[in-house]
Amino acid sequence: MSYFDSFRKVESFTVQEFMRGDHHKSRKERKKEEKLVALTTATAISGGIAVQPWLFSMVNAAEAIPVGALGDGVKSRIVHSFDPLIDLLQNLSLPLAGVMVTVGGIFVMLGMKERGYSLLMQASIGYILLQLSPLFMDLLVSIGESI
Repeated sequence: MSYFDSFRKVESFTVQEFMRGDHHKSRKERKKEEKLVALTTATAISGGIAVQPWLFSMVNAAEAIPVGALGDGVKSRIVHSFDPLIDLLQNLSLPLAGVMVTVGGIFVMLGMKERGYSLLMQASIGYILLQLSPLFMDLLVSIGESI
């Protein structure tokens, strides 16, 4: 294999072609399918083909899933999948807030009071919000269940 064999012509695809899996087909095959679809559509429109009732009988009403129907197990797994991330953030918030408070205090001692107080306030608000994040998650879940 030579150096120049690794260079290929770049082809671009639309999102629809990629999602349908048409990107694996050659350009000729895609053009042939597009012509066939256009011909079929034109024939159906010009021929006045009506939709037959037997076409709708293929869908069984018992198979229909109600909108918003998620089992309790799925909801529980979704909610608890965020627990490790929330635990990590809560455990990191204390040391990080401690460093920020220390740096803020040093800024105040050095005469940069506005920057120091701003850092102290940001550290305290961030720490409180991170500690209350499980409460916010439970609140979002209860709002989602009520809708």
